[in-house]
Amino acid sequence: MQRTIPTRDLIAGNLKLSAYPSGLLKCISGTIRTQVLLPARATVMLALAGPKGDAWRVLIGDNCGGLSLYSLPNLIEVKSWRPHEHPIRSLTAQKRHGGLALLSGDENGGVFIHGDHIPSESLELFNIGGPVGAIRCVGEHIHVNVGWQRHIMHWDGEEVTTTSINPQKKSHFTLAS
Repeated sequence: MQRTIPTRDLIAGNLKLSAYPSGLLKCISGTIRTQVLLPARATVMLALAGPKGDAWRVLIGDNCGGLSLYSLPNLIEVKSWRPHEHPIRSLTAQKRHGGLALLSGDENGGVFIHGDHIPSESLELFNIGGPVGAIRCVGEHIHVNVGWQRHIMHWDGEEVTTTSINPQKKSHFTLAS
């Protein structure tokens, strides 16, 4: 029997989530073990804290551009969207006026906001022009990493600045003879 290796794992407190290439999602929390078949293969997972501070929901982005929100640990689907046309690569959450804003970034550079307070529940904020590697909200700005570049954007889509991160530190060594 061949053992299947998860493509994504998420650990939050005593909870462990594992997503498999087949679309299977498993949750282990203490003695509770649940599983569900996702609509597509998970590419990214984000645990969301509840009122008590523990993980009570998980947001999952998939390789078909969809988002699914599940309750934890029982894995009951709360909501699903399909706003992207490309695989989702990054997720973040930010408390905003009117509730929790969920942001997603895709392989093609699209950055979307999702939530009950958003018209039609999803809205494209901007397109950064390259695969989104990471998204982070800092005050009134959204930091988006594309490769070694960081774009700092306003919530209205206006770019504040772009910086390049040099991956190579230059070190000089002198060899003793």
